[in-house]
Amino acid sequence: MDNIYITVEEVATKIQCSIPTIYRYVSKKSIPHIKQGHRLLFISNEIDEWLLSQRVEVERSPRDSLERFKK
Repeated sequence: MDNIYITVEEVATKIQCSIPTIYRYVSKKSIPHIKQGHRLLFISNEIDEWLLSQRVEVERSPRDSLERFKK
């Protein structure tokens, strides 16, 4: 499968945040990116994986578990 390269603007649209936020992630090296001279690119699949890695699991209380079994 070929890599699909996307721009800062496309990443911002994809993850629904502002362009300055993307640049902040890049400067902190917290988002996977490719810097080619003055050009900044992202691989679409890597952004998907990065976004999923940011997911926070919901904590379930013991009471929630019991409620599921009662149904």
